[in-house]
This record gives sequence, structure tokens and C-alpha cells, in this order.
Amino acid sequence: MADHLNVALLWHFHQPDYVHPDEGVAVLPWVRMHGVRGYTDMLAALEAEPGARVTLNVTPVLLAQLERCVATWGGPGEDRLLSLCRRLPTALPEGERAALAALLFSANRAHMIAPLPRYLELLERCEPALKGDGRLPLSDADLLDLAVLFHLAWSGFRLRRRQEVVALLRKGRGYTREEFDQLLALHRDEIASLLPRLKLLAESGQVELSTTPDQHPILPLLCKLDSHEFPQAGGLDAPFTYEQPGDAADHVARAVAGFERRFGAPPRGMWPAEGAISEAALRELARAKLAWAASDEALLFASSSGAASSRDDLYRPHRFATPDGAIALFFRDHELSDRIGFQYQSWPAEAAVRDLVRRLDEVRGAVAHEAPVVALILDGENPWENYPGAGEPFLAALYRELAHHPRLAPVTMSEALARADAAGAGGRGPGVGTLLRVAKGSWIGGNLDTWAGQREKLDGWRLLAQARALFAGVPLAELPPAVATSLRALEGSDWYWWFGDDHFTAQRDLFEALFHAHLRVVFRAAGRDAPPLPPPDARREDLRPAREPLEAVRPRGLPTDLFEWQSAGWFELQAAGGSMTRARRVARRLLFGFEQGVLHVAVEREAKLLKGRLFFAEPRPRGFDSILDPAGWQLPWLRFEIASGDLAAAPGATLRFRLELETEEGEVLHWPGGRLARLRVPERAFEAARWYV
Repeated sequence: MADHLNVALLWHFHQPDYVHPDEGVAVLPWVRMHGVRGYTDMLAALEAEPGARVTLNVTPVLLAQLERCVATWGGPGEDRLLSLCRRLPTALPEGERAALAALLFSANRAHMIAPLPRYLELLERCEPALKGDGRLPLSDADLLDLAVLFHLAWSGFRLRRRQEVVALLRKGRGYTREEFDQLLALHRDEIASLLPRLKLLAESGQVELSTTPDQHPILPLLCKLDSHEFPQAGGLDAPFTYEQPGDAADHVARAVAGFERRFGAPPRGMWPAEGAISEAALRELARAKLAWAASDEALLFASSSGAASSRDDLYRPHRFATPDGAIALFFRDHELSDRIGFQYQSWPAEAAVRDLVRRLDEVRGAVAHEAPVVALILDGENPWENYPGAGEPFLAALYRELAHHPRLAPVTMSEALARADAAGAGGRGPGVGTLLRVAKGSWIGGNLDTWAGQREKLDGWRLLAQARALFAGVPLAELPPAVATSLRALEGSDWYWWFGDDHFTAQRDLFEALFHAHLRVVFRAAGRDAPPLPPPDARREDLRPAREPLEAVRPRGLPTDLFEWQSAGWFELQAAGGSMTRARRVARRLLFGFEQGVLHVAVEREAKLLKGRLFFAEPRPRGFDSILDPAGWQLPWLRFEIASGDLAAAPGATLRFRLELETEEGEVLHWPGGRLARLRVPERAFEAARWYV
């Protein structure tokens, strides 16, 4: 049993490059919005508790966009959303109004929209139009209110202490353009303060700053992607490789140089994008003289296969020797990290922190060696949209408890490494372990499927391979700047995250347009036309049922409906991608069945759900909310009842749809990722043909 457990928290700050290479403006506002919420609040929580110690991993692509955001403020280089908002309350063309409104409702319903009554009122009024039923019922004054409320909702807890923001929140509606300008000026000042505050925290020793290769690439795939390793994605049909270790080295070197320029010294460590490592990738990090990197526990245990390995090994760093030097590796405790990222949002803050601290103390009591370290590594911006109070109650309680706990010691990654080395040198424990081999993979499933494991993802890599081949053998640093910039962008991970059906975003079309815009830059420089992206239907086949209905079903919203649903068809929600595929299961299956003129749908829930929504794309675009069954019955499903006439669905017609579920924490989950589910309305002879003896 160890006397103390070193707790190394690493928060990862990243946003993809939203700047269009031809237009020179960001097509989405998320750098700016996270800047006035997640990023500034994370710094504020640390500033409020000097005893807390963490590592903040800030990506170069995010830092560059934060700087750009401040530099272009008020000019033609502002992001599209801000430029449109500045034209309010002047009337906008209908297309621009619709696009603007859709983005202005991009906020967590429970924690960001519902606390602002006017914001919720506007959302409920517009929901039918947002689902495809007609024009937006918003006046010019409504649209100005909506813009102000969106920016207020995205204002984090630090900004909400400002008297000007308090006054706007209290007013609630009927905002003027002058008030909106005042709020935007506060946002600009908040974003401008981020880098100076980061430097101060780093100089105090409270925070270690680290970074990620330049455009957030998946380093193992840059070092060598062989499509044969992804047969499930069609990698054997037209095999290809993408092998650019020189480009991987370029991303690492640019990240180190940019970090040193901004903060005055090179970083000591890196969180490789998505914790993706391989032996070749680690060689590039070691060549850059980095002392440490980090990944997930799955990679430690995969790397130790064949050797005695226990949970004890997880709680110390390990070194791996490369031809260019050794590098230390931390491996995140997957469960504890994901509890912060995905589970504690629904707990009272104090109870969540007590649970985490209890689990950390259990780790301390179970570890046999001295100077153990548990690495908690996760996203530092997105979780707080789903936490009450933008995460302030949880963060304040967490930092307070860690700073004053008698057996838990908050440390930076470099401090944890130094303590492990000292323990080994002093004979007080095994110190830093040794890895003779390193498995290839990431923090997600211990593999790289999220970025190359589906046909659409490999299609993206094939297009990149064609673009890079136009300048084969030429280092990125020697290419024309615009070409090098676009090739680096295309090598970033985020495109391949959104390609395929495993993740959903309402802005998918914008990501695909950005990808192709960068592709065009490269091909144009070579005097060629860029090939088009494969059409969506060729890339994303509709999901089909795991089972078709056995006979007609007639549920009536009663507890006895269990027997009716036994004859239903179903889709497996966990197996089809989308945001329902996560650590915490909320629903198991989507059941469906028919009776004369009615489609019945039920979602088998495994956690409390507020409501569900079905969005149909064919045969008629429509949206439907789940039925509110009597609360006292506590039925184990969310239920929909949809008349075939509302869908213009004749017998034999195909229905194509997607599902959204809203949890009690306000999180909205999407299924099935970036594609649609498909089912068929039975013929009139269905019931007669479905008799079983």
C-alpha cells in the first residue's frame, strides 16, 4: 500500500481548423464559443484554487485560431456566424435566416437553453420549422433576441459574474443592438485574455502546458496507413498505403516550434492526437526531444501481452527506447477518466467528487509500489456543456478536495515522471517501467478504426493519398505555403472522425465542404481538377433492422404492452454508431411494428430519458416527438405513434429516419450516426401472411 497517490490530471483543449482556405473565414463559431465558456472557465477554476495542479494540453490549431479570432475581430475575417449576427436586426434573406437560426439553437437544451425562458420559448416555437415543417416563425426582433441569448448561453461562469452580463440575463428579452455589441465586446476581451492567463498559470508552476502535433493528425496513420489492416472498411478491394513519416515529423516539429514561440520554452510532453501511438510515432516524438507522451490503458496492456501485467503497472509511467532516444509514457485510467467525461454530469457535484476521491483512494490502497500515479486524461471543453453550472460546482469541489486531501497529491505530468524516477533511483519502488514493444492504437477501443475503419473513412484517405502523390517526395516545408497548409489540414484527424456513421454532427456538410476545399487547393496547384467526394449514398448505406416484425402490434401505452412488443421488429442501438455508442448505455433497442394505418415505435431505455424525437427523410420530411405516457407507470420505453398518412406512406413504401434522445442531463444523443435507418411499410396482406402455429 502506498502512502500517497499522485493524481495527474490532463485536460485536452482542441478545435479543428474551421477556416475556409478560399474565403479566409471560419465557417463555424466553436473556437470563439468555447473560448468564452470552457477555456476561460477552466482557467478560472484553477485561478480560484492555487493548490490544484494540472497539465493543460493545448493544440497548435486551436492556439492559432484563438489568435486569429482576436486579430480579425470587427473585420472581414470574422467567423460566418458573427458576421451574420452583426447585420441584425436588419432583415436577412430567408436562406441566411434559416442557416443562422439553426446554428443559434446549437446549445445544450437542459443546461444552456432551458434556464433562459425566452430562449426556450423561441426554440419551442421554431422546432416544427427546424424539423422541416415550413418557414421560421421569427421576426427580426426575435432573431436579434435569439442571437443575444445564444451568446449569453455560451457565456461561462466567469463571464456571468460581470455586472453587464448579469443585467442582460435579468432583462431576458427585448434586447437592443447596442446591448448585443456590449456583450460581444466582453467576449472579445475574454478571448484576448486566454493566452496571457495560460502563461501566468504556467509560470507559477501550477500548470504544465503541453501540446499535440500541429494539425491534430493521427500520427500512426501518417507514419504508415496500410488499407489491408482495415478489411472491414473495404481495404482489400482496392488496396493502398499512405506512408508519410516525414509529414509526421513536420507536424511534431511545427508544434514544438510554435509552442516555444508562444510560451518561451519547448514543451516537455505531448498528448498525441486521440492518444494514438505506435512505435514509429513514438520515434518522431523522441526525435523532437520530448520527455513524455500519453495514451490509454488499453495500449499498455496490449503492449505487455505475453508478459506479466497487472493493474499496478497502470499506475506508473513506462519508457520505450527508440533509435532516436527514449520517451516516457503515461496511460490513462480509462474508467476514471470517462466517469468525469460522461457520467458525473448527472450527479450532484459534491457526491460526484466524493465518489471519484473514494475510487482514487482505493487505487492508492491497492497499489504495492511507492510513488504511484494515476493519469486522468480527457477532453477539457465539451463535458461542461452537460454539467450544471457549466461545471463550476464540480471543478471547484474537485480541485478543493485534491488540493487538501491527506493521501492524494495533484501533480503535473512532468512532476509525476520526476517522482517515479526518484523513487526508482532511491530504491523506494520500481520507478519507471520499461516497454520492449508498443502496440498501435488510440484511446478509443485501443485501435484506429474511428479514423480508418469504415469505407467512407478510407475513401477520404485515398483522396488524400492522391493529393499528396502530386507532390511526392517533396517535404511539406518546401512546398508552396498554400499547398503545404492544405495538405497539413487534410492530414488532421477531424475529417476522418466525421466520415462514416459512427459520429453525428448537424454541420456534416460544412466539414465535407471544408475537406474538399483543401483538396481543391492542392490539385489546383498541380494544374488538375480535384476528384469529387463519393456521393453520400455510396458512402453510407442505410441501416436495416436486425429483425423484421413477426406480426401486427397494437401497443396502447400500458404496462401490459410488453407482450405486444414481443412480436415487433428491432434495431440494435449500440451496434450502429452514433453518440449512443458510449461508456454509459442509455438505450438498448429501437422496436417497431405496424397495425392498420399506424407505425408504432418504442425505445427500450436503460437510463432516464426526457423525450425522444424521430426525424423522417422519406417519403415526407417530418419530425415527431415521443408520447408522454403517465409518469406513475414508469414504462421501460419511450413510445411513438405515427399515422401513415402523416408520412404519406403507402403500403410497401420505404421509411428513412433517424432518432434523437434527450437525457435528463440535457445531453442529446443521435442514432445512427451519419446515416439513416430504413424500414418498409408492410403490404396490406401483412397480417394474413404472418400466422404462426
